[in-house]
Amino acid sequence: GDVSSSGAQDTSSMSIVGAWKYLIKSPQIKCLAVMAIAQGLTTRILEVSWKTYLHMMCPSPVEYAAFLGDVAAMTGVSTALLMVFSPLLFDLMGWVGVASATPNIMLIGGIPFFIACVVYSFGGGVVGSMLSLKTVVIAGALLHIFA
Repeated sequence: GDVSSSGAQDTSSMSIVGAWKYLIKSPQIKCLAVMAIAQGLTTRILEVSWKTYLHMMCPSPVEYAAFLGDVAAMTGVSTALLMVFSPLLFDLMGWVGVASATPNIMLIGGIPFFIACVVYSFGGGVVGSMLSLKTVVIAGALLHIFA
């Protein structure tokens, strides 16, 4: 049947302005936009926090750059592996499962990471001394790599 006769807008002959209006009205696009903005914000907050602790652990520019280089290399490896295995992941988890993986990783890993940051910074005594700076930095690096 004809798509335009069922009440849906024919998207094959839409102008640019019409396409934007159509996209703005789409609840799915709105949800994806909110998710993308939220992911961008949480990633930036993570980076600022993590790199602050990384700078404490690696005060020299050479050490700092070397650590960031290692993280970038691991990010590339994980991205390549996920690209190779993405068809399998989509079959196993579906589109929603794959799309929600990053927010779930940020939530599941971010809460303990930020708690560890607070405990390391302000938690003196036994709890603060049990948590090393290297643990906080590696946890942040893993979040950066996988989220």
